[in-house]
Amino acid sequence: MGEKTGIEWADSTANLWMGCTKISPACDNCYAERDFAEFHKMVEWGPHGDRRYVKAGWSLIEKMNRKAAKNNGVDPELGRKRRIFVNSLSDFFDNHKSILPEWRKRAFEIFEACDNVIIMLVTKRPENIAKMVPAHWMERWPDHVWLMVTTEDQIRADHRCSILKTIPAKVKAVSVEPMLGPVDLGEWLPWGCTAPHCPCKTESECMEHGINWVVIGGESGLNARPTNPAWVYALVEQCRQANVPVVFKQWGEWFPYGGIDAEGHQNSRTMGEKPGVWHQWPDGEGFSVRIGKKQAGRYVDGELLDGYPKD
Repeated sequence: MGEKTGIEWADSTANLWMGCTKISPACDNCYAERDFAEFHKMVEWGPHGDRRYVKAGWSLIEKMNRKAAKNNGVDPELGRKRRIFVNSLSDFFDNHKSILPEWRKRAFEIFEACDNVIIMLVTKRPENIAKMVPAHWMERWPDHVWLMVTTEDQIRADHRCSILKTIPAKVKAVSVEPMLGPVDLGEWLPWGCTAPHCPCKTESECMEHGINWVVIGGESGLNARPTNPAWVYALVEQCRQANVPVVFKQWGEWFPYGGIDAEGHQNSRTMGEKPGVWHQWPDGEGFSVRIGKKQAGRYVDGELLDGYPKD
């Protein structure tokens, strides 16, 4: 947590409380539980562990907002609004009994007031959003509060995106990370009502209800599962067709054979050079080799994908 973060799509992280409970396969190798519950012993994880209040997170948001306010609403270091990922070590829309109502009430007040920064709320629990946010947010959601659901496969995408599209946030995003299976977002992308399956009646309605930002990433860590390059290519192309910006966050530990790595080199390792760390994909879709997150990097076919919605 702090003014700077290694998370590729955020500038800062601010934790108002920490701790969570696993709810889907993406949570299996949770970095936050590993680092802050198991290693540092800072919080007890799971349904029986109380969420821990973090004082520094609240003041960080207000500090960054004041700094930008003195510079016509623009962060002086970035030349644009600062993107702050709130609760990177928990789920803001977790309904755990230890999260006091006054915490959430105060959080929404701060979010509304701090409109010189971008507040990024990320959740695997979109079913709780409408009943937790202030009632007037469902009529007029603050433009500077971006909303993202995370999903790792089509089952979770179908559930979480169908709820996300009903929330009137200006920026509705999906983080497909760790990508554990193919994900088709076509039903929720803003096609401008040109696609046969688009449920909207006008272009403006389509843009309002559609997902307008996508983050994609593989898994990192000791027990990381590989991401099929074919899944990544297909989703990137789908977003391009719908003119939706994409951030490719990382390949994670596993990298496609023949791809361009972080150093700009083609991955030409053979199974003999890296025995035991190869994963063969079905139907002639190639191989992935475990080379580590740092070397695997973020390139997709030699291109760095860093697309963002407008502030």
